[in-house]
Amino acid sequence: MYLKYLLKEILCKIYSIMGMDLICDQEHWSDCYSNWSNLRSACVKATFEYIKQFIENNTIQTNKEERRLQKKIMAYIDKINAYKSDDELFIVMNLHLFNGFLEECKNIEFIDLLIKFGVLGIYTLCYKRDCEGYYSVGNAYDICDLFSLIKDFTLDNKDDIDASENIIYRNINQIEKVFQESVRLKRIVTIF
Repeated sequence: MYLKYLLKEILCKIYSIMGMDLICDQEHWSDCYSNWSNLRSACVKATFEYIKQFIENNTIQTNKEERRLQKKIMAYIDKINAYKSDDELFIVMNLHLFNGFLEECKNIEFIDLLIKFGVLGIYTLCYKRDCEGYYSVGNAYDICDLFSLIKDFTLDNKDDIDASENIIYRNINQIEKVFQESVRLKRIVTIF
């Protein structure tokens, strides 16, 4: 796992000229664009893990309509997980999952299912311009809700939070502060 992290860091330095900044009042997060893409891809993966666990834990109380919706979102997840890219960089950096997710975000039924399962924040986080844009206060609220549900699914080493494998988890904690500040102050988050 550590070698994979190092490879991503090297690729980040080689392929990332641009950086990503999120700012709200005094809270700020900044990193290279590759790490931002990796973080969003990891959040998509964690969201899928959360949905799978949610469905497994709630199958007893579900009615026929709920089971139909659960099957439908699982079909989308399977389709996205099967998404492939010919670009070697995307394969190495796991961006095929992220790109598959973005493709499905064009489908309003998929968006409705994300809302139904309480994870619209993943759409809000990912389906946004990567530079010179904004997250609204409502976007920030959705993203904070999402992080509260999926953050633990990004932990690779539960025994040591500070371990290098938990870089995504720690970045989410830092980014979450920016979005929490937006909700608290009712101000937008600026993307640079």
